[in-house]
Amino acid sequence: MTSNNHQTVPPGKEHFYLNRQARELFKQRDPDFLVLFDRSGNSLAQAREQTGIINNFLKKKGDHVKLILPAQFHGMKLLHEVFHALIAQSVASRKPDFFKTVSENFHLELSQNRAEQYEKNFLDDFPPDALFRGNLSPEEYLSVPVNREQLIEESFLVWLNNQNPALEQFADLITDRNLIKDDAYLRLIQSLKGSMHDMGAVGPNDIDLLELLWLPIRHAPDSILEQLRFIRLHWADLLEESPFWSLLADAIILIQDEDRYIFVEQLSKQQDSRQQELCLEKETHVPDYGDPGEAGAHYSADSSWMPEVVMVA
Repeated sequence: MTSNNHQTVPPGKEHFYLNRQARELFKQRDPDFLVLFDRSGNSLAQAREQTGIINNFLKKKGDHVKLILPAQFHGMKLLHEVFHALIAQSVASRKPDFFKTVSENFHLELSQNRAEQYEKNFLDDFPPDALFRGNLSPEEYLSVPVNREQLIEESFLVWLNNQNPALEQFADLITDRNLIKDDAYLRLIQSLKGSMHDMGAVGPNDIDLLELLWLPIRHAPDSILEQLRFIRLHWADLLEESPFWSLLADAIILIQDEDRYIFVEQLSKQQDSRQQELCLEKETHVPDYGDPGEAGAHYSADSSWMPEVVMVA
């Protein structure tokens, strides 16, 4: 579905934070489903098609399922890209061998076999495109050191996604429920947290990378819109050079317009429902006017109102 007629924003590296189930949904029509366009109109058109595919899958679960909205889905992808950009910038400026060091320590702490088993488990749940299509085996993929480092980074962002309440609507696509059964996953996350702290301050007020990434989530735990607004308002100095910075304003507008449309639609439905209730009430209280000639006489039992008849002799 990615068109050559429209320019896309290159991520620089492949992202694989959506699980195998998501890959299955998009494998035929949209293999590049995580690519972002540089124009909001193209992005929204792409997101509409993508959420149509996702929602067709979700509808099979029953009428109770809440469907995914296009602008929200686009916002989720952009949020992930922004986090990647911030991590890349912080690592490059503070500790270029950050993920290499974390990967090496991970293998030393758990043993080579145990660490490799976790890596294969992760790749099975969140496969890069080449593995998903069978072009590479897990062993071949992991034989490239930079791929191991990328897996470490993606592991962290998969964890962070699952800690973000605003992304709960995408749980079927991002869940780490299989990974959390593996103690190696949790130990890797703890190692990453400690290493981010040790890397030192990267953000305002001398906060470390982990704390920086948590700021928008803490600010608005239940809203992708407000998280993007927070980033736009507070991270200009950190992200203005990123190719994704220019997409933030458009993504915010898209979600606002989508929210406004939904509000008006719901208001219209409420008004229609109220109108139907009023009509129903009128029908319920319509008086029955029968034939007056068939009605019986109904005289008052109180005769005190009747005039007295005076007989004059």
